[in-house]
Order: sequence, then structure tokens, then C-alpha cells
Amino acid sequence: MNTGVRTMLDDSTGLWTGFAYSRLYRWTGGRWHPAHEYGLPDTPPVCMARGTDGTAWFGYRDSAVLALRDGKVSRYGLAQGLDAGVVGNVVDAGGVVLAGGDKGLFMLAGGRFRPVRLADPQAAAGITGMLLDASGDLWLNGNLGLVRIPAARWRAFLAAPDGTIGGYDLFDALDGYPGVVQLRPGQSSLLATPDG
Repeated sequence: MNTGVRTMLDDSTGLWTGFAYSRLYRWTGGRWHPAHEYGLPDTPPVCMARGTDGTAWFGYRDSAVLALRDGKVSRYGLAQGLDAGVVGNVVDAGGVVLAGGDKGLFMLAGGRFRPVRLADPQAAAGITGMLLDASGDLWLNGNLGLVRIPAARWRAFLAAPDGTIGGYDLFDALDGYPGVVQLRPGQSSLLATPDG
């Protein structure tokens, strides 16, 4: 297991660690346990996150997201509406689970993933970071740059998720935001600071 750490997640009772070129393990009880002991694949995920309800979320390269809650694994993939490609980021955005990947952004609703459509589909592609800030604005970092969806527009979309989100802010090279943030497995390209 000395091949370098790719991803880490503290689930409050153990530490999940995905080792590069190796496997996914959980440290608990003074030793490493392989992921298959919990019903998960041993292959390290691209990203991991902890939901507000304690669910551990794992995003994979094959457009798959796995959820581990109370010892039960749920798998979401193409059959459950998730077509994100490489899932680079999973986040619990105020009780709404979002999965972003190179092909787009998806939200979990009613046991299935649904696409989150923006006026320019490329604004929701190549997601390497997501966060819901204290004011309720949803931030995405992806192919076109940094996107801010104002709280009112995000809430309106959640009330009618078959629609398309318009009226978001895009910060790109014209705003001094150069290039595209590259995906680094296990690391979000967006973080909230204590001062907002």
C-alpha cells in the first residue's frame, strides 16, 4: 500500500483511502480492511464524499456512483440515468446529491440521477469541483471556467428540474480566469473558505 494516496474520506468511524495503482481500503479497528468487505469494488474511486446524512459516496471512471449507508451499497449508473463519464466530483449540496463528470452534471432525485441542464451544456461539462455556498449559490468548476448559479435560480430549478438553468455567471479567461482546471483524483478544484 505504499503506492501513494489518491483519495481519502473520513466517514466519522473510519478512514477510506484509495491508493494509486492499488486498492481502496478503510482504516478502522487498528487495521486496513479491503473495500470488498463492505460490498464495494477494491478499485480506487476517482472521488469520495460524505453526505449530510452520513452516506459515503464514491465516484468512478465508468459513469458510476456508489453509495454506502448503514452497511448497504447502492449502485447508480447508466441504468439509473447517470451518464456523467468520469465522475470527478460528488457533493451533497444541501441535501441534493450532485455528480459531476466530463460529460455533465447530474442530481439524484427519486432514486435516479437526472441531468442538470444549463443554457450552454458545456458550462456543466468537465466538472472538477462543486460547492453550495452559505448563501445558497451553487458553484461549478469545469470546461468553460467557473460557474455561479444564484441561489434563487438553483431553487427554481430544484422546484422544476425538467427545465434549463439560464442566468448564471460564467467566469472565464475574459475575466482573468485562465484555462481549465485539470482533474486531480480525490481533490475538488473548489473549496469554501471560512470567510466565504
